[in-house]
Amino acid sequence: MKSIWDWYFNEKGEDGLTPSGKTMLVLATWLVMDFFEKRKQAKLKAKLKLEQEHIADHAEKN
Repeated sequence: MKSIWDWYFNEKGEDGLTPSGKTMLVLATWLVMDFFEKRKQAKLKAKLKLEQEHIADHAEKN
């Protein structure tokens, strides 16, 4: 009988990936998606701040 560790790290499924490989693939995908989501939010926050400064400058001139 195989141990759980032997199965997790060595047994390949139909797609050729071990369960540990699938876990790493999911984790890497999640990290990349999280990185780009944070980057998008930072860009939107910077754009909003710039627009607010522009509105404030315009209000000071009037």
